[in-house]
Formats: sequence, structure tokens, C-alpha cells
Amino acid sequence: MRGSAPSGSASALILGAWVLLTGAACAAASELGGGSSKLLSNTDRIFTRESWCCGHEKDETETAMIDVIKRRRSVRKYTAEPVSEAEVRELLEAAMAAPSASNLQPWHFVVVRDSERKGLLARTHRWSGMIADAAVAIAVCGEQTRSRHWVQDTSAATENLLLAATALGLGAVWIGIHPDRDREAKVREVLDIPEQIGVLCLIALGRPGEHKPPQHNYTEARIHHDRW
Repeated sequence: MRGSAPSGSASALILGAWVLLTGAACAAASELGGGSSKLLSNTDRIFTRESWCCGHEKDETETAMIDVIKRRRSVRKYTAEPVSEAEVRELLEAAMAAPSASNLQPWHFVVVRDSERKGLLARTHRWSGMIADAAVAIAVCGEQTRSRHWVQDTSAATENLLLAATALGLGAVWIGIHPDRDREAKVREVLDIPEQIGVLCLIALGRPGEHKPPQHNYTEARIHHDRW
């Protein structure tokens, strides 16, 4: 609103969580056969079948999806190390794995590496200055005429992207643009975005120059059962 990237697929990470949360874990594992081989891909960020299926405790060397969610923090300081095209592709694949109303997938992403354009985006508003120092900036946009739920859909895609960045050891922050019309107009001008395309947010992305502890924001007072 982190170092060099590990091998593996952030998209597979999202898929692993989906399997876990839908309760299909045991059925999926039964089709894979025995052994301790990886369920999804060769990555230390993914569950083995022992780590999430049928009541088995996760291996100590594994990082659970829930841990990735809690480790996601808004990172606003970055090192000078670059972010590779392959890593950006991984993030965008994860973003586009998000759900969307009627599966219309109204999202578009403008990936910005040009220093001059990043400098202009950094002046969008008082909280966007970190973009100037980020290796990459990404404008998350949506086709307003394609889906009336474009804000919800692109928000889901943005969160997927941020979680994937955490899994890959990158730092990122969500910089709000919509629904401020002046902010949207500034981003459209810098990036030549058509008028009919909504601009949800900007994401500043890079190797983290700061490290924060995991989030622990659970509050019982915010939970209601059966009625308010």
C-alpha cells in the first residue's frame, strides 16, 4: 500500500493457495502418488503435499501461503539493483490470475522503466515520490466500458501482484490514484492512456531497501457471527 529472486513460479503459489482454500488438497494429492515430491513447481515458496494436505504439518523448510500474505508490507525504499523482465512477467501472470466479474478481465498494465517518466509519475501526488527510486513502476488500469466492476477486478489483480512480489523477494507499494480525477488525468498524460481507461493505482517496485516485520492486524472486535 525483498535480495535476489528465488526460482519458481509466483503463479503456482497463488494456485497452491486456491487448492488449499477450496478443500481440494487431499483429492489433488491422491492423484499425484506417494513420495515427498513437490506438488506444484520447484520453488521453496510452494507447499509440498506433506505441508498442506490431509492434516500433515508443513515442512520447516517451506514457506506457507498464509505466511506470504502476512509478510506482504508496503515497501517504499529500494536498492539500485534491477528487476528482471522475467520477474515482471511472473508478477503480471500472477496479477492476471485474479478473479473478475463474469471473467471479463478488464485489466491493463503499463510497465514503466524510463527514468524520465518515473520522475513525472513520482510527482503525481504527495505520496508517490518513491516511484523515482523504484526499478519499475506499474500503472494498473481497467476498461471502464468493458466491466462496471473494473475497480474490484483490478484491485484483486493488484493484490495478487503484491503477494507475488513478496514471494519473489521484491518490495512494492500500492499508490492510490482512483477515484481522484486529477490524479488519473496526470497519469493518463504521462503514460498516454486513453480517456476511457480507468487508472486504479500505481505500483512502485524494486529490491527492498527496507525490511518490515510481518503483519499481525487480526482484531476480534471486527468479527461478527451470523449477524452484526
